[in-house]
Amino acid sequence: MASYNSLDFYFDLFERGKFPPVVDDVYYSCDNSEMIRPNNSHSLTNSDVNGWFYLNNVPDYLNLTLKPDYKSKTFQIAQGFIADLTGYSDISNYLRNNLRPRLRTAVKSNIRRLELCFNITYHVYYGEISQEQYDSLMNNLYKFILRRFDELKEENERINEWERFYNLFLPLIRDKKASLFVIYDDGVPINISLNYHYDKVLFYAIPGFDIDYSKFGLGHIMLYKQIEWCIENNYKHFDMSMGDLDYKRQWCTNEYYLERHLIFQPKSIPQAIGVLKEEYIAKLKVYLQSKNIHLVYHSLIKLFNGTQEISEKEINTELRATKAYTTLLEIVDLENYAQYKIDFKNKKYSFLLRQLYDYLFTQQLPIDSITVYEIKPHEDYIIQTPQLCSRLYYQATEASRQ
Repeated sequence: MASYNSLDFYFDLFERGKFPPVVDDVYYSCDNSEMIRPNNSHSLTNSDVNGWFYLNNVPDYLNLTLKPDYKSKTFQIAQGFIADLTGYSDISNYLRNNLRPRLRTAVKSNIRRLELCFNITYHVYYGEISQEQYDSLMNNLYKFILRRFDELKEENERINEWERFYNLFLPLIRDKKASLFVIYDDGVPINISLNYHYDKVLFYAIPGFDIDYSKFGLGHIMLYKQIEWCIENNYKHFDMSMGDLDYKRQWCTNEYYLERHLIFQPKSIPQAIGVLKEEYIAKLKVYLQSKNIHLVYHSLIKLFNGTQEISEKEINTELRATKAYTTLLEIVDLENYAQYKIDFKNKKYSFLLRQLYDYLFTQQLPIDSITVYEIKPHEDYIIQTPQLCSRLYYQATEASRQ
């Protein structure tokens, strides 16, 4: 029986800049234009000629032309989401045609509030980045992901591959095959997106944000800025990849499928027999996935192996058992409190930031307009602005009392 090789189209393209050996040309299905062919694509080998290919993760928004004497059987394996940017002249036009009015208004409002409350700048590292900048940003992105998924009490598979990603992306960014999109607050990164690039496709790979700024909807703001950049730079697709998440459905223009192509030479009798077997197995796998058998399998594996805890947790476990509240105070009430002005930007008070930033969002105030006092001995806090004062305090949740 003939043997087969397995290649990954998606990540060979984005990480190695290669086409598979049996692929002559690739075309965008949106306008039938040709994708630039890489210079260092695979060459056909004897094993390629004598066997058949499983070519995994081929997005169906691309059409492949195979070398002579090859044919393919195609199977859908996962659903993905893209923003098809062809025909859009600017971000406003894109938003108007694809986002619901409520979300469109919220995103614009959040950008305005973010830029009002903080000293916000945006930067795209695409081609030029120093080792120091790269190390710092990757370290911040790693911490963002750890903290976010620790809060969700979930694991993130990207963390398990972090060393590989860290070693991979610096040369890719310098070769304009990847990028780091960064939102800064006063020079400190608060949202980072690590992306692949190939020809006119940007692949949204690894995002992360500082959860202290959650109220401002940084994920939506980052999508806005990246799609805006893609339109301005004549990209055809902003690929949000697989994974059925609400934000992808809210921002995408199209759903697509990642396909598995079983590529073979129909004139070869051993290959033809082998392909029939593989086609049956592939269809069986698709059927089992449609019945969610794979989810049961993965749940059993987790049950037997146990759930691995994420290391380097960043959230104060005591604060998890509390909830923050703010109440308005009259200026005259301040005489009843022993107040001590604090530098809330000091790392010692980092646990206050999320509540303070939520307050800035709600009141629509710049951060420099507030003063924070600690109340002794209760360890509550007063937020003072030119217009009003509020008391910030923490209270044990019902769960923590049990």
